[in-house]
Amino acid sequence: MALAIDDLITIIFENILKIDPTLLSKYVSVEDQIIFLIFIPHIVLFLFIFGFMRVMAPGHKGLQYLVAIASYVYLLSQGIYGKILIPLFNTYLTVSIFLGLGFFVLSRLFFHPAQASEVASVARAAASKLTERGKKEKHLEAEIRSLTRQIDNIEATYPIATRPREVAALHAQLIAKRSQKEQELSDL
Repeated sequence: MALAIDDLITIIFENILKIDPTLLSKYVSVEDQIIFLIFIPHIVLFLFIFGFMRVMAPGHKGLQYLVAIASYVYLLSQGIYGKILIPLFNTYLTVSIFLGLGFFVLSRLFFHPAQASEVASVARAAASKLTERGKKEKHLEAEIRSLTRQIDNIEATYPIATRPREVAALHAQLIAKRSQKEQELSDL
């Protein structure tokens, strides 16, 4: 009977899931192999497949299920699950657990979950301030480039000695305006 169970485990791990034998040797007991090579990676795999099917066929349940089944079968049959995804998913789950624990601890230290809407509104205000600053920065940079082109055009067209007074006055105004815009940009 024990031989039949060992054969069944070999068929599942090596033939169906195509798990690399070196990866199998890392987990000595059958319980560890089931937990770390089937259970945990399948949870993460199903979460990714769920998201993938929702993106590939939004609003069509039948097509979503078809995409999910086809994706799962493809990942298993090509050996991607056993060679690439298991180590990746085990690491992903470990990192996710520690990040979740960190966020939980930080939320308990700095703000209560009931204050989440207040924190979100502060974050939105900060984000709008940053995007407003970025837009103003881009606008000032565009103005400086335009003024620089105009100044370069005047300097290329009229040498200093032969420059008419009106052009010289315009040239001085453009330089003054450019330095004013550069100062505004540095003050941001």
